[in-house]
Amino acid sequence: MAHLRAVLDTDPRAAALLAYRDVVVSRIRRGADRGDMPMGWVLVVALTIGIVLAVGGILMTKLQTKANGLDLTTP
Repeated sequence: MAHLRAVLDTDPRAAALLAYRDVVVSRIRRGADRGDMPMGWVLVVALTIGIVLAVGGILMTKLQTKANGLDLTTP
């Protein structure tokens, strides 16, 4: 351990590498907390798409029923 400390004290590249590693590790750990918000948006978008498809299906059925009920014979 003393040898590692001596290398870190004398070589700025090793210290920069460890500092970079600490930043990456902290970003990875912090990233787990940020997953809640995108997951919420995914649920909102999925529900919205489901509602739009349901309303579109209902409207399509009503329009087709109305179109099939029209009398197209000419006198």
